[in-house]
Amino acid sequence: MTHYISSVGISDSVHYKVFTQMTIPLLNKLFQGTGNNKLRHELLLLLHNQGETANRLISLEKRKTPGRPEQWYLEKVIYDLKRH
Repeated sequence: MTHYISSVGISDSVHYKVFTQMTIPLLNKLFQGTGNNKLRHELLLLLHNQGETANRLISLEKRKTPGRPEQWYLEKVIYDLKRH
């Protein structure tokens, strides 16, 4: 293993740096919404797995109050369902 590490040249480290600069933002974007999975699951439980209804309620909130983060819409729909 030491032989491999000592044989890594400057061009390899440059390629690695470029690779990480390109992939880290993509990975961050990919996993950005995963915190909402718990909220989506809770919403589907409240609606007895009626995904179309969940999407319709979220779309309605987005039209009523545009520009909010996705988490806000999920929390608002869940709050309204629990309130009624």
